[in-house]
Amino acid sequence: MAGTKRCAINLDLSKKYLNLCFDWIYLEFLRKSKSLIQNILILSIYPLFLVICGFFMIIEISKFKIGGNFTFFAYLMVYFGATYQCLWKYFVFLLYDEKIKKMRKFIDDIQTSIQSTSILSDIRISEYQKALKFYIFFVKSGCVVIASTVIQINIYNVYVTNFTSILMFTIPLLPETSAFYRPVNLIFQFISLKILAIIFIGSDFLFAILVGCLDGELRSIVAYILTMKDEKVARTEGKEILKMVYENHLRVLLILNDLRTIFWNLSLQFLLTSFLYMCFTIFLARVLIISFSTIIICFNATAILFMYSYMSQIILNRTEGVAYALWQTSWYNLAIDDKRTFIMVLRMAQKQKGLSVCGVTTISINTFVQVLKAAITFGTLLYTFIN
Repeated sequence: MAGTKRCAINLDLSKKYLNLCFDWIYLEFLRKSKSLIQNILILSIYPLFLVICGFFMIIEISKFKIGGNFTFFAYLMVYFGATYQCLWKYFVFLLYDEKIKKMRKFIDDIQTSIQSTSILSDIRISEYQKALKFYIFFVKSGCVVIASTVIQINIYNVYVTNFTSILMFTIPLLPETSAFYRPVNLIFQFISLKILAIIFIGSDFLFAILVGCLDGELRSIVAYILTMKDEKVARTEGKEILKMVYENHLRVLLILNDLRTIFWNLSLQFLLTSFLYMCFTIFLARVLIISFSTIIICFNATAILFMYSYMSQIILNRTEGVAYALWQTSWYNLAIDDKRTFIMVLRMAQKQKGLSVCGVTTISINTFVQVLKAAITFGTLLYTFIN
């Protein structure tokens, strides 16, 4: 009973954080009972700010000349990469809104399933409790870390630009002598930075919670399969176990395929912008006496890439673990018809699945290492070229 209660609490927290991410990414708290045109206008707020912000950044980048302030230029490139990535994320999430709704329903179904009395339900309670504990801790600690770093970067950037800019650019055609020069720049960039933070935090935490639920479900499936290691259980209950495994594993694969579809193109943009962040922050670390702000940007860029790589690796390992678990059972004690079902489930489980980069490669821990090595190499080359 205590385990069921703790698992329900973790699932409720996951649902709470998931809904919070949706509320802020899709501005759902503003769109209740609105007309289609009003909803479109509300959903246009974020991209409009980001497009204008990116346009101003491009103008500022185009003004840069060799011999200028490379520190500001490097920071500006990092913020431009963040703006570009956020725009991609936002439009992709809007495009695949229906698929994301299915994922929300998936969590609702899990909450319902743990209330039943069965072996699979008991296993779910145990496995979800262990899996979600880690992901909820990640979400809570991530909120604190990102919020504190954003505040610190705000203060640092405002100070080094003489209370003019937060994102290292100024609004064109607004004269420096104007009384509105500083307040307009600061207010516009403050709003833009908050939008960037909302999309980054919301999308990353949404991803973490969904991976946590998939992790818990795949753990539960593996543990349920392993009950067939007992020859008696395999002989008497094998048919029912395989049927439940097939249904639940198929449901997980469908959700995982939706997640892979969402990140199909987004993963490529994510890797490119992560490379850009790390390359320029490594350059900053070489040309400056390493400031706290530079360390924070480098840490955040590296941590986000590591998070995606690590969680994709978790999915790869868990999907592969289903096939290994099937081989460890007493499958040879199954009836002939049940062996056919076993082979069908095994064939479905044999292929690893993780986040794909446009079908070219799969994100894993090795991806993190390769991008980090490339960023260090190009960051060093940039430093050598400029000096």
